[in-house]
Amino acid sequence: MISVIGAGYAGSYTSYLLAKNGFKVNVYEEHNNIGKPVRDTGIVTSALGDLIKIDNDFIDNEINKVKIFSEKNYLELDIKREYVLDRVRFDRYLINMAIDSGAKLFMKHKLIDFENSKKVKLRFSNNKIIEDDKLVGADGPRSIVANKSMLVTNREYLIGIEARAKLKTDETAFEIYPTLVNDFFGWIVPEGKGIVRIGIATRKNTREYFYKFLKEKNIKKIISMNGGLITVYRRDYNFSLNNLYLVGEAAGLVKNTTGGGILTGMISGQELARSLKENKSYDKLIKKRLGRELFYHDLIRKGLDKFSEKDYSELIKLLSQERIVGLIRKIKRDFPSTFVFSLLLREPRLIKFITKIIR
Repeated sequence: MISVIGAGYAGSYTSYLLAKNGFKVNVYEEHNNIGKPVRDTGIVTSALGDLIKIDNDFIDNEINKVKIFSEKNYLELDIKREYVLDRVRFDRYLINMAIDSGAKLFMKHKLIDFENSKKVKLRFSNNKIIEDDKLVGADGPRSIVANKSMLVTNREYLIGIEARAKLKTDETAFEIYPTLVNDFFGWIVPEGKGIVRIGIATRKNTREYFYKFLKEKNIKKIISMNGGLITVYRRDYNFSLNNLYLVGEAAGLVKNTTGGGILTGMISGQELARSLKENKSYDKLIKKRLGRELFYHDLIRKGLDKFSEKDYSELIKLLSQERIVGLIRKIKRDFPSTFVFSLLLREPRLIKFITKIIR
């Protein structure tokens, strides 16, 4: 029997794959409702279609453009189609896949402690004690499984705040504001029907930057708000120990360029199912599948954090060339190793920014 802690996208998709492959799976969720509270923006690339069937039931909007703003310049690029998810319906879609495949779901089960020897003894806040053979932590950036097992130590975080609000904007494009803070960015993602998801993330003074951003966009009424911690990926994180495993953001599997973890979290579920089915090292499978890509994401983010307003202005000018624009239309931004060198071949002057990144 396998216990999965957390019924978000990573836990639910992992449970589905494990149950589908014949494992007995119990999923424990601390909240009353699947998908709530919402903690992220929920924008994913078309690579999601490589993992599951895209269902209109959990898609709020489709976008095919990105707009990048600096203080003095602006760039609009066509991109491959991306999806704005209704995170509540998306998570429920995934957990229903797991249940239909044989997994059992237990709500209002908050893990507060566990002991591990030959079996894992789980202790929940409702005083229930359960023993299982294996434990999967899919319990997010504050993962109890990761913390107690010491698989992920010295975890770094960004703090994100996002609001849903009414704003007239191009509903086929999401907007990026990389110069609002010096260690991440602000964003506006159109949900549709005149509603956007507007947010910002940074390491400190997040609320101050957030309300300044709302003021700049003349947003006076907020429909709802969400937010929380965003794990910063580091190469020294570990993903398994004996019969303990981490998936998704519990494992720190987040793209440092964007803070996104939906696709990488679901991929980690694939690799865990493969590991247990084929008796292979989960850590090795993850590092082979995602290690290089997450390393590139981290390098790019560290470089972007060093960029000045002048750097962004120059970068925007280079990226606006047609030979670059044509390539960007085809790439999937989840996998930088597939396009970084192609960009350099088409525009060698971009090497200046590469040297800034690795300096």
